[in-house]
Amino acid sequence: MSKIYTIRDFEENQAIASFPMEIINEYIAEVYDNGGKSYDRYTIIYKEKLEFEDKSYFQFFACNEDPCHPQGFGQHGELEKIYRSVLGKKISFEALPNAVKRCIINEILETE
Repeated sequence: MSKIYTIRDFEENQAIASFPMEIINEYIAEVYDNGGKSYDRYTIIYKEKLEFEDKSYFQFFACNEDPCHPQGFGQHGELEKIYRSVLGKKISFEALPNAVKRCIINEILETE
């Protein structure tokens, strides 16, 4: 059975597509896709680092295709070093699924 779309789906897609990339670029440093090799397929690395006890930590968000769904996965974390070779292919923010973009955009709006 195919998905039934509503007007709200199209309004949300339009809102996501029209969110200014310059704002996203202020927060997001890198985006990776491991092609589905693990449940946390996507990794978003933030520009802002966490400083704690004279150490600097990268902040990241790892998630699947629908992190806000009750059966989805989305988790924030911090690492002293990021091993990019295990994260998969570097992609653009625009290449992320809309559910992931929505989650990131909502997070940005909450910090503004």
